[in-house]
This record gives sequence, C-alpha cells and structure tokens, in this order.
Amino acid sequence: MIPALLASLFMSSVALASDESVASTCVRAKVRESYGQGWSVRTTTKADLAQGQREIYQLTMQAGNSYKILACGDHAFKNVDVVVYDSEGTVVGSEPGVDREPMVELTPTVTGTYYVAVFANGMNSTDGRGTVATAVIFK
Repeated sequence: MIPALLASLFMSSVALASDESVASTCVRAKVRESYGQGWSVRTTTKADLAQGQREIYQLTMQAGNSYKILACGDHAFKNVDVVVYDSEGTVVGSEPGVDREPMVELTPTVTGTYYVAVFANGMNSTDGRGTVATAVIFK
C-alpha cells in the first residue's frame, strides 16, 4: 500500500513540474517588481488544486501595515480567486475578477490572525488539476 502511494505521489509531482515552474516564476516576478516600491516578503507557498478546491493559509497581520496577497495559477487555470477572512470569518478582502493572477491589497485595522483562501474556480486542464503559487508581501 505505502509503495503504491509513494509511486502515485512521485508520478503526480513529475507531471506537474513544468506547470509548477510557471506558477512559481510568475509569483517570483511579481515579488521582485514589488521590491522597488518598498514591499517586503512575508511568505510564499504553492498548492496543487483541482476544480472547486481551495487552500487556506493562516497568518498574523499587524494593524497599520499594508499587505498584498499575490497569486499565480499555472496554465491549467482560467480563474483563481483569493479571499481574506478575519478571525471571525468575515471577508476583509477579495479579488472577484476572472483571471489566473489575482491580487488582494488590504491594511488591517486590528492586529490578529487572518486566513487567506485561494480557490480554483475555473480550469483549462483536461485532468482538472493545476498549481497555484501565492505570496504575501507587506510594508
């Protein structure tokens, strides 16, 4: 059972390698562009998502700091959405556009725990999976 699971995971990672590169390269370019505007990197990550799936990240944001959540989906996506929730589950930021490179900017008025949800809301891929790279920057 375990060898079959490991083989399956290995094959999935091999198949996604080139698209992971597309998503990661895109988000790295956006982060580099932001340096000249005084932004710093808080975190970066990536997730493999299928149609309708989401990945949720928890982070602490400081009141008065400005934050941008940048995401880049690979070519498997038609639409990636980003929604930011406060600790009570209230939406405090979102990007409702239909594209694969959403960006949400916000300046919290309260220091606390926030949740960034990245949604796969439209796919081009016939197998229905893709990679989304996400970065949180601040100043």
